[in-house]
Amino acid sequence: MAFLPDRGRLLRPDLISTMCWRKVDPWPHSREGPAVSTPAHFRSERFFILGEVQSEQFPPWIQRHADRLGLRCRIDRQDADKIELVLAGPEELLDAMEMACLLGPIQVWVDEIERRRLNN
Repeated sequence: MAFLPDRGRLLRPDLISTMCWRKVDPWPHSREGPAVSTPAHFRSERFFILGEVQSEQFPPWIQRHADRLGLRCRIDRQDADKIELVLAGPEELLDAMEMACLLGPIQVWVDEIERRRLNN
């Protein structure tokens, strides 16, 4: 186990290397995904969160939880019934983020999450 002083928590050594990113802008102006190459075990996926998701607190909630999981996150669009975002990280953490969004904050009701893998 290793201690990360900026977060104040313990992490498994095999996850530390996946959380170390180069300091570059990870999202270009295009909608294709990360601008830098990602490790082979990382995936980029577009999430379509469907339901009653118009709450102003939901996008910051998504960003905060993605940061906690060590995922890259870009929210592309929010409507009254849909949020479209791109997430990049290990597949297991993308699954965890999907579960977190389904349970979500009390102000929103998520009916379904569609996931589409982006070309890496």
